[in-house]
Amino acid sequence: MSVKFEDYYKVLGVSKTASQQEIQKAYRKLAKKYHPDVSKEADAEEQFKRVSEAYEVLKDPTTRQQYDAFGGQYRAGQNVRTPPGWGGAGQNVNFEDLFGGQSAGFSDFFKVFMGGMGGGAGAGQSPFGGGGAGNPFQGAGNPFGNMGAGFGGGPQGRSANAYQQHATPKKNGKNRELDFEVPLEVLYRNGKHGLEVRRRGGDPKTYTITVPKGSTEGSQIRLAKQGDPGQGGGKPGDLMLTIRVVDRKDVEVDGFNLKMPVDIAPWEAISGTKVKVETFEGSVNLKIPGNLKPGAKLRIKHRGLCREDGTRGHLYVVPRIVIASELTEQEIELYQQLRELDEERRGVDSE
Repeated sequence: MSVKFEDYYKVLGVSKTASQQEIQKAYRKLAKKYHPDVSKEADAEEQFKRVSEAYEVLKDPTTRQQYDAFGGQYRAGQNVRTPPGWGGAGQNVNFEDLFGGQSAGFSDFFKVFMGGMGGGAGAGQSPFGGGGAGNPFQGAGNPFGNMGAGFGGGPQGRSANAYQQHATPKKNGKNRELDFEVPLEVLYRNGKHGLEVRRRGGDPKTYTITVPKGSTEGSQIRLAKQGDPGQGGGKPGDLMLTIRVVDRKDVEVDGFNLKMPVDIAPWEAISGTKVKVETFEGSVNLKIPGNLKPGAKLRIKHRGLCREDGTRGHLYVVPRIVIASELTEQEIELYQQLRELDEERRGVDSE
């Protein structure tokens, strides 16, 4: 029987001189990346098992020393031939116990390496023991000779469930931060608005969220336990939503106040006028005084956003002087007359 040699240092992405701390750090990073419960990788389960078996060998100085003694002769993927008649005799590691009933999918090399250590099934039958012509692992250089000491003498030698213990360290999930786009009218009325969130490692989920009083542009809403899932029994994080106002047209949100422009003609700015302003509570007839100063703001009380105490901000109307894009000859003539009168008043020579 022959099996393919596995380069466990390469699997973990560390050098052969890496410290035990570096090996543990590399394992935790990869286990988090490929854990089947959270990973989106297509081959996550297979990669997770490769990482787990590599760590199971290299985490222990004894098994690592024996692996190094043997592994110096091979490269990843090369055939390693086991002694004649090897079929599992002398195994001291119970894989169902070691990996929580999930031994399927682990490499043959790992099973041979971990299962053939220590005392055999009888004299002359240990595949890695001393005895028997043609045994490629015989003699003092046998890298597997005394490895059974670290695992006990039978299936109960490893009672810890390594797969669960090392693969899923307890860790709370992280909070997720997303923009929550809310139409201005929904924000004004503290109404409900839907949001679809694609959860990491899962299908999209739709939320119907009531915008609370006291919300404005940039306010945050917390959805408890709706963030990234925890690992190894850890708590999920929260989903943090930042309100971004959309569908506002020309209306500007300024804290709990709203500002909107209204177009008036030049003569209206001089003589004054009345305009109809549409608000979320219906239309309002607003009086614009004459001799309007540039940048003036006119207030309509309590037509802004709702504060936590139920009171509202104000709506500020900003008059904007506009000139029609197409003027009649008569209108042009009148504007010219106005210019001449203004120049005469100021003593300006138009020539």
